[in-house]
Amino acid sequence: MRLILLVGPLFLLIAFTSFVTVENTFATVGGPTLIYEFVYNPLDESVYYIEQDHSGRGCPPELFKLSLNSSETKVAYSCDEGERLASQNGYDYSSVGVKINEIIEDFKFLAPLSLKANNISVDIDFVNAENYSPEFDEVIRRNFIATIYQNEVKVDEFTITGCSLNQPFVFHGYAIPGFEKKIMVLLSTKGDCFEGGYTKETLHMISNVSNIDKTPSVNFYKGQSALIPNEDSLVVYESDEVITTTEQSKELPTANLFLVASIFLLAGIVLGMLMYKLLISRRG
Repeated sequence: MRLILLVGPLFLLIAFTSFVTVENTFATVGGPTLIYEFVYNPLDESVYYIEQDHSGRGCPPELFKLSLNSSETKVAYSCDEGERLASQNGYDYSSVGVKINEIIEDFKFLAPLSLKANNISVDIDFVNAENYSPEFDEVIRRNFIATIYQNEVKVDEFTITGCSLNQPFVFHGYAIPGFEKKIMVLLSTKGDCFEGGYTKETLHMISNVSNIDKTPSVNFYKGQSALIPNEDSLVVYESDEVITTTEQSKELPTANLFLVASIFLLAGIVLGMLMYKLLISRRG
């Protein structure tokens, strides 16, 4: 009887442990998505960069390319290719890094530049929020629009994702060799809300800029860790307001209208007092 009483709970414990192990094996794993090594290939006019996605299946580094002509981003060396190469080398993921470096070794590195020195600013506007599913009122990500200004004039815009409305968005700029009207901007922020939120870095092409000061940022290097703000970066919040030349031109008529309304109100009060005194004097 005692043996049966012991075996029962022991069986349940083993079954529960096996269930938890299986669940953890197939569970979705969260983690940051970081990008680095920004280079330019003049043959296809594309900017290449390495992405390390620490979420999901846990891919080795992947190589992406962003076309400066179409603005499309494509995979240049995929997770599947990297896993096949690593499996051939005893699952040594360092071999994937060696392969990617061989692909980009003749490309030109992008020099980091100061967005502030180039009078570039960013305005973030909230668009909407997405839930995990219609049944769960829990936000998985929020969508925003980033509007880029130079000298207070709009030059470009693109969509980005975040987690909360009051989180910081960190931007850093890069000069493209041979291009005077385009730059690259790296965004590092909390990209989704899964498990409390993880950093997600993305690269964006900015067009219609001019007179770019390509002086490299001092003591700055973007490695395999998240972007750290420095004196040449921009840290932007959704609540920040950017006053543009267009907005200034709209504010002037509003200010004039307010002034005119105040004058009419004052004149009306004075006129009313005079009429009241005149009426009193006639009655007297």
